[in-house]
Amino acid sequence: MSYLFNLEKRIWPGHRIRLDPEFVEKIKAASFSLVDVGATAGPDERWSDLGELCEIVGIDPDPRADVRGIDRFFKTALSDVTGKRWLQLTEFGAASSFHEFNETELSSFANWPQHRVVDEIELETTTLDELCQAEK
Repeated sequence: MSYLFNLEKRIWPGHRIRLDPEFVEKIKAASFSLVDVGATAGPDERWSDLGELCEIVGIDPDPRADVRGIDRFFKTALSDVTGKRWLQLTEFGAASSFHEFNETELSSFANWPQHRVVDEIELETTTLDELCQAEK
């Protein structure tokens, strides 16, 4: 139980919620996946200990993606629809986006240089439902 208690405190450090022991047993018995969409920087460190309880799946089209700590990785662009979209690659990979950046607003932030667009790539997108269906 202490493993899951410590895990809970890492995931929700500001909360005083305790996982019900019955729920903990269900988690241990279940087979589930944690899906990290936009996994360029790898899974957030608070999820790293979940590897013992689930499969960590990463999805990211960025060629610079760091797949350490990910059990399965898909170099795929997800969107709400299938089609072509332009991905703006930023200096800091985890900030890359399909959305245009508002440089005027972002330039006032201290970490603005990391959000500068360094390249754009056109990608074929799919939906999460379509990706899951194809992987069945």
